[in-house]
Amino acid sequence: MLTSRRRALRTMGLITSGGLVGCQGLGGEHTMLVGVFPGGGELREQIRTLDRHEEWLTGRPSVVTLFTGTDLDDERTRERVERAMTAVWERGHVPLLTWEPFVSDESEAIVPLERRFQEGHYDDLLEEWMSLLESWVFAGNEERRFYFRPAHEMNGDWYPWATVHPDATPEDYVRMWRTLHDRLDETALEPTHVRWIWSPNSEDVGGHAVEEYYPGDAYVDWLGIDGYNWGASREWSAWRSVREVFDPMIDRLRALAGDDTPLSIPEFGSSSAIEDGFDSEQKDEWIAGAFEFFADAGVRMANWFDVDKETDWAVFDGARGTTTVRIDGEDRPAYAAYRSAVTEAVDAIEPEAPRVLTDQQFEGRR
Repeated sequence: MLTSRRRALRTMGLITSGGLVGCQGLGGEHTMLVGVFPGGGELREQIRTLDRHEEWLTGRPSVVTLFTGTDLDDERTRERVERAMTAVWERGHVPLLTWEPFVSDESEAIVPLERRFQEGHYDDLLEEWMSLLESWVFAGNEERRFYFRPAHEMNGDWYPWATVHPDATPEDYVRMWRTLHDRLDETALEPTHVRWIWSPNSEDVGGHAVEEYYPGDAYVDWLGIDGYNWGASREWSAWRSVREVFDPMIDRLRALAGDDTPLSIPEFGSSSAIEDGFDSEQKDEWIAGAFEFFADAGVRMANWFDVDKETDWAVFDGARGTTTVRIDGEDRPAYAAYRSAVTEAVDAIEPEAPRVLTDQQFEGRR
């Protein structure tokens, strides 16, 4: 049953069902998908963490981010697809698969990773992955769908596909991306099954401008930006507003790909670290401001990185929060601003709902 406030928001066209929040931005009014990365570890614990997260929100996010490397054995590779993606789908979410091409061989020292992919060194690996993804989509009684985000944050300097090899160039990355895209195109998958997200870091760190890595409009379905407010958690970092983190890169990607390509934030988060300690209230304000900013900027998907890793990114069951919630017999820290913003956007999605999102929602056209 809708609360009076939710009913009023829906009447004004500001929210819709299915884990969406309404936004007014580029292209007029549209909906924004709300998603989350619930953390890593064993699959069973990941799913339990996701269940607790949903219990806190009293609803299901539309999108759940998953990570997988290509350096896994066959059993773990199949687990990432056949078990993890299936578990996410059956709970009423669309998986966002972050595909990380970690591979090494005897040519690693002399041939850049991107070039090895493009030259066919890993054709067997690509055939295995594309076949697994195709089989996953058509398994069961209905056609499934997923977002595909390969080789993300290419404009940084922390991944082997980010032109860190001395002979690597952005052109190598572009050719690698197009090779991946062409190989998946050889399967039976259609645009209604998979959407490609090209997802740079919010700042250029690796010595090349992000524009040099763009594969072209024909190879990108969604733009993505990964961005974080590190606060004072590192010697090199300081508190940054949501606008400072995202606005410059949003402008650049809009100039690069135009206004019609939907924009996503596949990873975002904030630390609570300030110069003299931690300030949960300040992080809470940052969270509230993030959703307001994304709505104004026409962002159509935003996925929180909900796990303490380099610092206290989590909004639920992490190191700290502005409140606590008792779930599974434990008092768990949580950030009230996140729940307030997302609860207004997330409605329960029935797991058996056909394709989870409509074609327009999946494609970022609504």
